[in-house]
Amino acid sequence: MATTPDTLPPPTPLGPPPDLTSKPSISAEINAATRKEHTDLNRLIISRLPLALPPTSKTPFAYTLGLSAFAQIFFAFEAAFTDLATAEAARDQQPEAASSAYHTQELRRWIVSLRPEGLARSEVLARDLEYLRGLHKGKQPVLSQDECAHIKRQVVDQYLAKPHVLVAYTWVMYMAIFSGGRWIRQQLAGAGPEFWSGGVTNTEATGGDEKTAKAGTPGFSFLSFPASSQDGEDIKAEYKTRLAEAERMLTPAEREDVIEAAKTLFEQCIELVLFLDTEVVKQELKKRNFNSILLAGACVAIFAIWYLAIFT
Repeated sequence: MATTPDTLPPPTPLGPPPDLTSKPSISAEINAATRKEHTDLNRLIISRLPLALPPTSKTPFAYTLGLSAFAQIFFAFEAAFTDLATAEAARDQQPEAASSAYHTQELRRWIVSLRPEGLARSEVLARDLEYLRGLHKGKQPVLSQDECAHIKRQVVDQYLAKPHVLVAYTWVMYMAIFSGGRWIRQQLAGAGPEFWSGGVTNTEATGGDEKTAKAGTPGFSFLSFPASSQDGEDIKAEYKTRLAEAERMLTPAEREDVIEAAKTLFEQCIELVLFLDTEVVKQELKKRNFNSILLAGACVAIFAIWYLAIFT
């Protein structure tokens, strides 16, 4: 049975004020600018996380609904990376552009190279969703096509207007997986292998412990990096190095765009939590199982937790 602490781990302090002669990193600026949103999200998590895991929840149905929603953000911004890389590859085949477009071209090239190999999550998220949906035959623990399209559109509209906002998405979404994701992975594993196998003991998922599911178990495998010898720490370090090496490319206006995009992303996640609360209530009302309405909001608790510890 999973356990949840009375209080969640606080974000890592930002450290002493930066030297006034040098500009703080873009990551530090994002962390400082989004602290209020982080705190608001933290309050939501504390009230909901226990409801998503045993003994309150017997199956990962609510979890699946939350995953299907937040996965749309990953699908959208990682697809934008692919589109940008394709466009830049085609541009490289064209005659050199005028010098007035040099900054834009260099910035786009940097964005394309920002994400190290092994960091993308869309493929493994899709596999997790396929597995979880198979556990809930007869139910529909996913959002409608229109709802998924709305979530994606929020990402795409920002990207099309200002491609550099992808920097905000990488910092918020990826760093959260490496930090808060490690903690929540332990909570999910503690739910036990039967929770993740539809009530049937799966010896391959126990890792030698009948009460704990091993990391990489289908359903929450997107929180693991099996190809990395350091459980993704090497990938995280490489990403942060690339970000630090080239962030000076951003103009003051572009930096502000990135910071505002990060704040907007947090706000959208909070709104998504509340929206999914309503969706769970609707499904429970249809079944007229009013006692189960207490699960409202649990579906997103484990994803919101990512943001608890992104401040590294």
